[in-house]
Amino acid sequence: MQGESAGFTLFGFIGVIHPTYGQALARLHGGVTGDLAEKGYELKNVQRESTKSNYLLYSIPRKTITAELVPRK
Repeated sequence: MQGESAGFTLFGFIGVIHPTYGQALARLHGGVTGDLAEKGYELKNVQRESTKSNYLLYSIPRKTITAELVPRK
């Protein structure tokens, strides 16, 4: 599963919208449905990644969390 948060910066350094790992984690948890949501789950092999796409006048920074969801016993 994966959760992502994106932002927006002007000229590559004036932050307008800031991405956060908290928002990415909330989106990761929000995507859980079915039996896992009912019984509970654990996150395994959690990886955090920060990337930035640069364009001529603006940039789009992204924070991504990728994890394996394992049902609780």
